[in-house]
Amino acid sequence: MKFLQAVEKRLGKYAIPNVMKYILTLYVIGNIISICMPAFYECYLCLDFDAIAKGQVWRLFTFILAPQYMGIDLINILFFVVSVYFYRMIGNALEATWGVVRFNLYIFSGLIFNFIAGLILYISFKQFAGLDVPYLHGLDVVFETMFLAFAFLFPNVKVLYMMVIPIKVKYLGLLSGFIMVMQILYHFYCAFATNEIAVSALHIMSAIAMVVTMLNFLFFVWWANKAGRPSKAVRKRRKDFRKQQRTFSKQEGQPRHRCEVCGRTELDDPNLEFRYCSKCKGNHEYCMEHLFTHTHVK
Repeated sequence: MKFLQAVEKRLGKYAIPNVMKYILTLYVIGNIISICMPAFYECYLCLDFDAIAKGQVWRLFTFILAPQYMGIDLINILFFVVSVYFYRMIGNALEATWGVVRFNLYIFSGLIFNFIAGLILYISFKQFAGLDVPYLHGLDVVFETMFLAFAFLFPNVKVLYMMVIPIKVKYLGLLSGFIMVMQILYHFYCAFATNEIAVSALHIMSAIAMVVTMLNFLFFVWWANKAGRPSKAVRKRRKDFRKQQRTFSKQEGQPRHRCEVCGRTELDDPNLEFRYCSKCKGNHEYCMEHLFTHTHVK
């Protein structure tokens, strides 16, 4: 935590407010380029270290324009629009929770770790095995770690999976994390199941590359949250206070908190948490499910 605070103090003036607006703009541009010129990204923009060594240094930055490879039909376009809206929502939620500087660090460190993972794959596949290098999608990987961070911080927020099924994001986060872990374990299994040293080394390096892409999530969310966790005595005091407040509310028969969107109170669910929105004019209270998704009162 002290390290993050020191970085925030030094780099605070360079932070970009509402950075998700610019990141998603690049994401949309990359997909438009892919639709208009399908092979343009692979030929001129992707993270090709051989081309970079020949002077195409712009690839160090343009690899983040990696497209989603969606079709042009209505369904794919609709899902793309919904995904952009969803990424904007969780990005704004994380920025509001961590602050502008820390969220900027999360985004750009994710891109840096993705670059390092690409370098690991290049060295292992191209230099040692002479194989084509599987490049990582810049922003897709960052968005994936963003979603994991959102699910970790707001586990009880509900989203419409496939735009139909309401489900808490913690379950989607667990599923996404499980798939990543299984992919890493699969690479390690293949590494030890084969007798060929070259093939074993490729699988191990691929597993390491996948772990590297997750380092910003592990550092900023798990470690930082654990370091800033209150002591056991403080947690017990807070728990006793909430229990006392719920008892008082039930005795009075009137709720002390009410969400302005869904109307739920602490009497409906004692595990609900409520917050006042700092961006709304006046005192407006919301549950955690609608704190970052409601329309602000101006």
